[in-house]
Amino acid sequence: MLIGVAGSADAQGPRPDAGASDEERPVQGERRPAPQADPDAIGQLLATGAEVRPGGGERLYVRDENGKALVSMLHCAIGDQCLVLLPDGNLNLVPRVDTRPANKPFLAADAPTMINRLRTGKFSNFKTATSQHYLYVYACTEPFYQSTRDILESLYPGVIERLKQWGLQPTEPTIPLVVMIFPNRQEFDALKPMPPEVAAYYSGLSNHVVLYEDPLLSDRAPEFALKEASYTVAHEGVHQILHNVGIQQRLSGWPAWLGEGLPEYFCPINVSSVVVNEKGAALPKRSLKWTRAGLVNDLRMVSLLRMSSTHGDTIKRIVNAPQLDADGYALAWGLTHYLAEEAKKPFGAYLQEISQMGPLERQQGEDELFTKHFGSDFAALESAVAKHLTSGEIQKQYRDPMIYQTHYVVVHTTKRGRSATVSVAITLSPGRAREWKEKEEKEQATSEAGTIHAFRTQVCKTRLEAEQIIKKIGR
Repeated sequence: MLIGVAGSADAQGPRPDAGASDEERPVQGERRPAPQADPDAIGQLLATGAEVRPGGGERLYVRDENGKALVSMLHCAIGDQCLVLLPDGNLNLVPRVDTRPANKPFLAADAPTMINRLRTGKFSNFKTATSQHYLYVYACTEPFYQSTRDILESLYPGVIERLKQWGLQPTEPTIPLVVMIFPNRQEFDALKPMPPEVAAYYSGLSNHVVLYEDPLLSDRAPEFALKEASYTVAHEGVHQILHNVGIQQRLSGWPAWLGEGLPEYFCPINVSSVVVNEKGAALPKRSLKWTRAGLVNDLRMVSLLRMSSTHGDTIKRIVNAPQLDADGYALAWGLTHYLAEEAKKPFGAYLQEISQMGPLERQQGEDELFTKHFGSDFAALESAVAKHLTSGEIQKQYRDPMIYQTHYVVVHTTKRGRSATVSVAITLSPGRAREWKEKEEKEQATSEAGTIHAFRTQVCKTRLEAEQIIKKIGR
C-alpha cells in the first residue's frame, strides 16, 4: 500500500530565474547530495506519516559535490523530500526546494566514469575490473576476486533465463553492477558496521554488493564453510540482479519470504574437486561455479528435514512474516522451490504482479496477493511443499552438507633405494594438503641423497570413504 501522494514538481510556483537557461539557472540551496541517503532519515520520514509517491520518470536537477547542476531521476517523493537516483546508481534524499525540473535526459554513468570517481575517494588503492554487466572494485587476493567473479558472471545469465521462463521480461541494467570486495573484516565494517554474522550484503541505497575476504575461507577451509560463504555471495548477487533488471524496484516492500526465498532458490553453488599435478605431486584443487537454477539448497534442507508438520500454520506464518530467522530462510527456500518448480504459471503471474510494487510500497492485506494466486488452503499447501521436498527426485539430489563433505586422502611415499615408507593424511581442504606436503618435504630435506618423494591424492565424498581407503593402504 502506498503511504500517500506528495506534491508535484510544479507545486512550488514560478521561480524568479524562470527565464534562464538550464546551464545558467542555479539549483536552490547550498546543500549538496551525500553519496547516498541515510536509511534512518527515510525511516523517520515514514514514521511521521509523510506521503509517498513513485517518481514516474521525473527528472530533477540537484547539486553535485562540486556545486554543479546534475540531472537525477526521481525514485520517489517522501513528503517534501525527494529520493533521487544519481547517475552512479546511488539513491539520495534531497529537499524538494533544493531541486528543479530538468529538461535534459538522465544519463547513467558508465564504468570508466564510475571508476574515475571511485579512485578519487577511499577506494583509490583498490583494483578495478569490468565485464558486460559488472564493475569489480577489490583489495582482496586475486584468487578470491576470481572465485567471486566466476560465481556472479555464471549466475547472471542463469537468473535472467529463469525469469523469462516464468513469463517475466527482465531489462538490461542501465548502471554497472558494482561489487566491492574488502581485504578483511575491519575494512568491511569501516564502510558500514554490520552484525558479526553478516559476511556480505546488497545495499538498496548504493546499489552495491559489499563483501570481504576471510582468510579462513580460502582453499584451506572445509567444504561446508566454503559453501556457506559462496552461497552468500550468490544470494546477494541475486538481490542486485533483481533490483536492476526491472523485476524488483529498489526499496519496494516485497514480502520477506519472497524477497529472501528467490535469492535462496538461485544461490546454490557447485563445489567441484579435481586432482592436478604440481611439480610431480598429484594434489587436490577445487573450483566454485554456479550451474543452474533450482539446485537443492542443501544448507537449508538440513533445517527443513528437522521440522514437523503444523497443518498449514508454518506456511501461513512465513508468508506473513515481516522478517526471517534462520529457520525462516529455510522455509522461504522450500516454499519458493516448490512454487517455482511445481506451480510455474501461478508463480510467474504472482511475480509479474508483485514486480509492479513501487518504492516503499507495501502489500495491502495480510496475505491477499498470495492467496489470490495460490489459494488460502495453507494446510494443503504445506503438505504439497513437504511432498515435493521429500520426493525421490529431490532427495536424490540432496546430500547432507556435514556428512557429504569432500575429504582428501594424501599419500606420501618416500623411496630410498629398494625401501619405501608410506605416510597418509586426511584433510578437508586442498590448502591443508599442500601445507602437509611442504611440511613433509621440509622434514625430509636432510635425508640422504637419492631419496625420492611422491605425493598422490584420492578425492572422497565422505570421511567414512576416506577412512576405508586408509585401511586398505595399511594392509
